Amino acid sequence: ITIAGDKLVRTGTGDISLAAKRSISLGNKAAVYTAGYSDAANPANFSTPAPAAKAYYPMNGGDLGIVAGGDITQAASIPGAVSDWLVTYSTTYDNTQWWPRIASFQHGFAAFGGGDVRMAAGGDIKKVAAVIPTVGRVPGVIVDGKGQSQAERALINGGGDLSVRVAGT
Repeated sequence: ITIAGDKLVRTGTGDISLAAKRSISLGNKAAVYTAGYSDAANPANFSTPAPAAKAYYPMNGGDLGIVAGGDITQAASIPGAVSDWLVTYSTTYDNTQWWPRIASFQHGFAAFGGGDVRMAAGGDIKKVAAVIPTVGRVPGVIVDGKGQSQAERALINGGGDLSVRVAGT
């Protein structure tokens, strides 16, 4: 199976399974992911960032199953950094939050919103990202003029399981 460069295979809450007798190859800036849907709930004393930030807190994302009799590869090395697609935001009163900018994820496999990623190769796995990020909102309050987070009221979603099996060298 070859997924051409600058292409994506995605779903919301459904699962994606790719299975090949030989190899699975992703072109440069190709991605396969489940996006889930946005959780609109916020904890008490929490304010979302400016509308320009477009915070999206995915939940109930589907699973990815990637199985190849040969290799699982990507055409180029993983570009950039996690911060290119994972946004962090905090105000002066510790209203901390993080979420994926899913449209900026352009390399590898991802299960946003809590799905699992299972990869198995009869050969090698090379130059491929596999991510299962969490998203979170931690409200804060001002006490005596200083910001304090309320970790006990945090809402954290996502962070499924990652399983990788390689039989190659």
